[in-house]
Amino acid sequence: MPYLKHKGEYILLLFLSFTVITPLSVFSQNLDTLVSVGKQKLHFNIQKGKGIPILFESGGGNDGSIWNPLLGPLQEITGTSLITYDRAGYGQSSLNPDLPDDEKGFIDHGIDALMEGLDKLGYDEELILVAHSYGGFYAAYVAAHYPDRVKAIVLIDVNLKSFWTDKFLEQKKAEFTPEWLEYVKGLSQGLYYECLSLEKTVKSVRKFDFPPDIPIIDIVADNPPEFELEADRERWKERHIEFAAKRDNVQGILANDCSHYLHYDNPALAINSIVKLYAQLDPNSDSQDILSKSLQYNLEQSNTYREREYEFWHSERDLNRWGYELLNEEELEKALEIFKLNTLLFPNSANVYDSYGEALLLDGKHKEAREMYKKSLELNPDNDRAREILDSISKN
Repeated sequence: MPYLKHKGEYILLLFLSFTVITPLSVFSQNLDTLVSVGKQKLHFNIQKGKGIPILFESGGGNDGSIWNPLLGPLQEITGTSLITYDRAGYGQSSLNPDLPDDEKGFIDHGIDALMEGLDKLGYDEELILVAHSYGGFYAAYVAAHYPDRVKAIVLIDVNLKSFWTDKFLEQKKAEFTPEWLEYVKGLSQGLYYECLSLEKTVKSVRKFDFPPDIPIIDIVADNPPEFELEADRERWKERHIEFAAKRDNVQGILANDCSHYLHYDNPALAINSIVKLYAQLDPNSDSQDILSKSLQYNLEQSNTYREREYEFWHSERDLNRWGYELLNEEELEKALEIFKLNTLLFPNSANVYDSYGEALLLDGKHKEAREMYKKSLELNPDNDRAREILDSISKN
């Protein structure tokens, strides 16, 4: 099916980001529990309701709380049960002590633990899956192994197995230096062990595919993950477009002006996609009631979006993004003017001086660049990158 286009607000978030979200306790009728699965425990949060439950699978680097901003509107519109959880090593979920390090984050074990946990909680029948990023591997695995239970899937800028070529896998493995892995381990044990088992996971996922009779909405971000090579960013989008074009059961949507975390940039797009599939599938749902609530939500979102859009287009972040877009288009003089303007409008931001310094270096203006990096370091003494660049300028 051809890709549709949907405009969304831009927000810059890294591929592996660690996000602080409002606690799920703000919702009513919430079950917050640890489920014993063998020698490990999985942490589940369930917003209880009636209808086909929706299971959310997070991306790499994120626990289940990444979905919290979507849960309130979805609960209000659908009234169904919403299930989020932390994979092993994330949030409150523990690791399996019996597994070697390169198996603790392996998808085969992760799926076994997830399904056992769901069964113990009484969710052993139909499910709708919603997945982001690395969670796309989990969605594909569950759908292939439990096709009778998975009724529909919404994919939000996910990893597709077709993207993970042998060459790209080797490229990523080369980036996993001992120093980098040690740094990651300090941030997130879950991410650390998933990195150690990445090759095994990719090779496992390559063995199967999404069943052709399960309806899928596949949303890909216009600004995909921040890969080192621009060619990989384009290839990410191309694989998604091909995925939708070759399969009758997939509706593809291109989320314009959205980053990898497009469900934050344009939550209405993610929520409407989930609601659409839910209303089509659940025979017990009141479609008219869902439609009415969905329309009310979209009216409110439209008004809120305009307010946020106004703030965004007059923000430090937007000017910085504009400057870098001009750099990518080799419009150096124009970029310098934008970065300079940002320092005048936001003189207390370390980031704007850092960006202006970077552009000045590209223009060969080392003395001026040095002053910008010094100012950035004054405002943010933890800016190690600025310190390294200052040292490099001094040496040269």
